[in-house]
Amino acid sequence: MTPSSQAEAVTALLREALADPGTAWSLGSFGAIAEFMRDPDEATSPLPDGRMGLSTERGTIALAPSPDLRPVAYETAVATGWNHAVALCLPGASCAMKRRGVVTELGPDRDAARKRDRDAILFDLGLGLLAVDACVRASDPEAIACLRSGVGLPLFDAASPIGRQLVTLSSHRVFLARIGRIEVYAPIPGQTEEKKDWHACQPDSIYEDDIEAVQR
Repeated sequence: MTPSSQAEAVTALLREALADPGTAWSLGSFGAIAEFMRDPDEATSPLPDGRMGLSTERGTIALAPSPDLRPVAYETAVATGWNHAVALCLPGASCAMKRRGVVTELGPDRDAARKRDRDAILFDLGLGLLAVDACVRASDPEAIACLRSGVGLPLFDAASPIGRQLVTLSSHRVFLARIGRIEVYAPIPGQTEEKKDWHACQPDSIYEDDIEAVQR
């Protein structure tokens, strides 16, 4: 198979998976996850800038496959049988992201999937992950002020207020990788209008989603 035909086959695989509501997508690493999934009857829309992907009211996935992207099928044992999955892999030198170790303000998210989110401010949480930049995005002035007060500090530094308030803020979660991004708009599980007290948030419980870290 030539490189061009291989790239076309990978692109076709991704488009087929996007069209299947039974396919769930995850991006991140252990303890920090963004996931995109949808119900069969859930309304979807294409991305306005033509990128490969889908949006719902709960979130968005946007993909940017490169010629060296390789899908690797695998399975894991679960209580009910086997879980079948495909890891989207890049060479180690190609997959690395910024690996910031402190909370960093990145400015307006001009690459946001939805036009209305492109003036909102993006913050890297500074988790130092190899293949993913785990970020949050905020447009509410109070949320932005809280996030800015922790810039330059590790997320769970005692002097930073962000870790204590992350669940309450429930900002958009935006996870970035070389192969694309997943944006999660739904509130962090457990947060309701009736429950606005401050929450302690530990590193292994930032998000209650599933995660698969991929690297080759």
